[in-house]
Amino acid sequence: LGGGVARVVIFNLGYLPGGDKTICTVTEGTMRAARAAMDAVSVYGCVSLTCYAGHAEGKVEQEEVLSLARSLPVQDWSSYVLEWANARNKKTGTYAPLLVLLQRLR
Repeated sequence: LGGGVARVVIFNLGYLPGGDKTICTVTEGTMRAARAAMDAVSVYGCVSLTCYAGHAEGKVEQEEVLSLARSLPVQDWSSYVLEWANARNKKTGTYAPLLVLLQRLR
């Protein structure tokens, strides 16, 4: 996509519930795609990333997504993080999912 052509780009990270758990998103690809999505969204457009840290790759992926969100210049981006307060991963006890929303301001 060219710059500024998308109004919203949505990511649902991890693996398909009930699917093959050996097939999941990986941090390197997610971060490359997230940066491309940020280039593609228009002013006031959003990039939405739903993270699931209940497995090893998901935990690394979530930390990288959060690091990206926290590093963005406040004059250019609004970064929001929403954590489910009453939903935990049964195996790890981590709160999941975690929603990261990035809104381009200019």
